[in-house]
Amino acid sequence: MISVFIVISFLILSYFYFDGDKILVSLRAVFSHPFALLIIMGIYLLSFILKAFAWKLYLRGIPRLSTCLMGVLYSLFINHVLPVKAGDLVRIGVMKTREKKIHASEAVNSVIVLRAIDLASLIVMAFAGIFAFEIKIRFSLVLLLAALAAGIILLVLLKKTLPKKLGEQYHLLKETMLGKNGILIFLFTFTSWILEAAVVFVTIILIANPITPLEAVWVNSMTVAGQIFQITPGGLANYEAVMAFALNAIGTDLQTGYTIALLTHGIKFLFSYMSGAIVLIMYPIKFNTIIQWVKKGEVNKNEERI
Repeated sequence: MISVFIVISFLILSYFYFDGDKILVSLRAVFSHPFALLIIMGIYLLSFILKAFAWKLYLRGIPRLSTCLMGVLYSLFINHVLPVKAGDLVRIGVMKTREKKIHASEAVNSVIVLRAIDLASLIVMAFAGIFAFEIKIRFSLVLLLAALAAGIILLVLLKKTLPKKLGEQYHLLKETMLGKNGILIFLFTFTSWILEAAVVFVTIILIANPITPLEAVWVNSMTVAGQIFQITPGGLANYEAVMAFALNAIGTDLQTGYTIALLTHGIKFLFSYMSGAIVLIMYPIKFNTIIQWVKKGEVNKNEERI
């Protein structure tokens, strides 16, 4: 119901605020600075490298960093192709097929825990921004719903994947998250989301709209947290609606916020397809295998590569 409401909100925003000329002018402003665009892509890539480092650390440093990065980028690509956030299932599959020393249950456990840390990081940023920028209460309500939905999803995943070996999973969680290792995992994850906000910050600056780095971090955290309600490829409509309202909450008019959301989402789509093409070339996986992972929600031992 929340997902449908957000999509309807996007359609209403599009009806009132879609301006082809303004979007075209903004596009020209962004692409007339290719070096800045390259910086955006580089920082965005760095954010995923940090996520890959966090994953490697969680799995006690056993998997190769290249495997972790491929899994993260495959996940991003699949989430921008399919209407649901099924990328994590493919991420698990990549880990299991490339790293024979990692058991399937460990791969599943790691992705669930790291996703929980992702959500925790975003919610901390979002709530901090609400108080720092004195945002109206309606956004607190949205975040509360997002946190509740996240909790339900994680509980369902845990119930489905970890019932028989709960002791082993708890041992892995305790071993990796206590002490210095756990602090590094959290810092890498938290910093990765700050870096992702650079896409929002630089894009807004390029089209001559004032925004502070902290505001960009808050807007990005709100937008990505809202993606938990994704029902379209890449969260189309969802991303634009949440970002437009988040920008409006810090003083940007809705039409400009809507245009910025379209542009930043377009850049993220471009990155996801470019990185997806690269990992498909470097480590091609049969389409039927990907669909099987998504449908069954599990990793089979004897999947074939092309």
